[in-house]
Amino acid sequence: MPAFRTTLKPAINALGETVRRDVSDTFISKRSSDPVWALLANNGLGISVPGRSTKLGDRNMTDDELYTYTRDSGQMMRQWLSQPGQVDRLQAAIDQSREGMRHMSDEQKAAMRLEYGTEAIQKTLDTVMGGIRDSVKSRIRMEAARNGTLLGPKP
Repeated sequence: MPAFRTTLKPAINALGETVRRDVSDTFISKRSSDPVWALLANNGLGISVPGRSTKLGDRNMTDDELYTYTRDSGQMMRQWLSQPGQVDRLQAAIDQSREGMRHMSDEQKAAMRLEYGTEAIQKTLDTVMGGIRDSVKSRIRMEAARNGTLLGPKP
């Protein structure tokens, strides 16, 4: 999973969690016991990290804004995924579509993937995260406007 890092703040992952790197991580692959991470890893699902070119109005976000944006939107996504039964519902939808597609031809499977299974769940995750990021960006934009920094540094 991608991570975001500035030089002064700890690295965070796409769910806004501080990334802790253990020396043994280099040599041993640990399977996550966390249901959210297990859902993502076991099904090839991903949550993207915003890029450095993320805009706030007519300018790129500052490092501090981007860090806050990444952290806060990631934590909100983690909360959404951690709702009681959410991981089970998403996994059940993936499993059900895989079972239904088991007897289909490759052509039928290719046509169905856009609407069912992992691809549909990825699209759902992307849509949810898009809404969360819009909300967090609005808050950051209001703070920047209040602080007089929305238009960027003055020449």
